[in-house]
Amino acid sequence: MGIVAALLKSPEQLHRLRAAIRGRYLVTPCDGWDAVRRLCDTEPVSLAVLDLYANGSMDLDPVRQLRRLYPRLVTIAYVAVRTDRVRDVFDAGRAGLDGLIIADRDDAPADLWAMLEQAESRSVANNLRTALAGFDPTVRDAVLVAVTRAHENLTGDDLAQLLSTPRRSLTKRLTHAGFPAPPRLLTWGRLIVAAQMLPVDKFPSWLAGFRRRILALRVCWAKRRHPRILTMKESG
Repeated sequence: MGIVAALLKSPEQLHRLRAAIRGRYLVTPCDGWDAVRRLCDTEPVSLAVLDLYANGSMDLDPVRQLRRLYPRLVTIAYVAVRTDRVRDVFDAGRAGLDGLIIADRDDAPADLWAMLEQAESRSVANNLRTALAGFDPTVRDAVLVAVTRAHENLTGDDLAQLLSTPRRSLTKRLTHAGFPAPPRLLTWGRLIVAAQMLPVDKFPSWLAGFRRRILALRVCWAKRRHPRILTMKESG
């Protein structure tokens, strides 16, 4: 089970986070920024939900430090916004956070869970964006949509419509660039996002190997090779 580090001073916000996750990941409360870092050093933390005002006033230096020390960590701010904090929200956006949850607005269980999924997708997409820089723009956009909208269960026709490209033309461009056809591309996008939350050391060897293969797809795509077929029978 993946671990979510929760630096939340409000018991109500912590309760809402747990209600949204519903046991899908282990939520571990942290009483300060040092506790978040200690947890990331000792456990497979994939996501951190952070109250940027945990110390009273907003301090973005700990956020930047987290992103520098743990580049694969998905970071999401969960804050109560008042009129005197509006400027702070814009500053938080420049700190590189993957998502922002506004208390009493975005934190109904279904909405909060959707925000967590979208933040995970954006984090993966940011890692892919540089590797895809040299590809045909339509191909690049197709891959990024497959990842950033993995939670929407798109079809191949949906993907072609979003890109304003005929389905046949999209398939041809993807195949020419060494990528799978739209339906399989969308499946890989969902798997890659899901793999972000799988801690290798907590799963059997065959599943750890499966995770490594999914993450390796990013390298395969960057080198314009067809993704290899993954089988659940292979180990490590």
